[in-house]
Amino acid sequence: MNAPLHPKTAAYVGVTIAGERFVSRISVNAVSSRLSLCTHLRQHAGELGWGDHGTAAAQLALAIMNDAVGRETALEWYHDFKAEVVSKLGASWVLNHGDVVDWVLGRSFSPVMAKGGAA
Repeated sequence: MNAPLHPKTAAYVGVTIAGERFVSRISVNAVSSRLSLCTHLRQHAGELGWGDHGTAAAQLALAIMNDAVGRETALEWYHDFKAEVVSKLGASWVLNHGDVVDWVLGRSFSPVMAKGGAA
């Protein structure tokens, strides 16, 4: 995994207000900024979404994973992250940076869940 040793992001926050969805990245210094779509890596949708298995949920999974653990790991695991985490998020949610990293570590080192690995 190519996660930063000292993450700059503390949490990711998603809210739905009057039918519109907003996602922020909260830094360890409590500064809020908009989470990048990461369409330069893959373009599934022109927006971020959650609560289903759609293209906007794939874009959110990629964006969070890229920010939390880096490009290489994000590209390998974001589809699984979408299925197991993003698709289950409610109208408003918070994901801690550490929880995202822990999710990846739990998958990438498990012989049962590892990509291409045998059980």
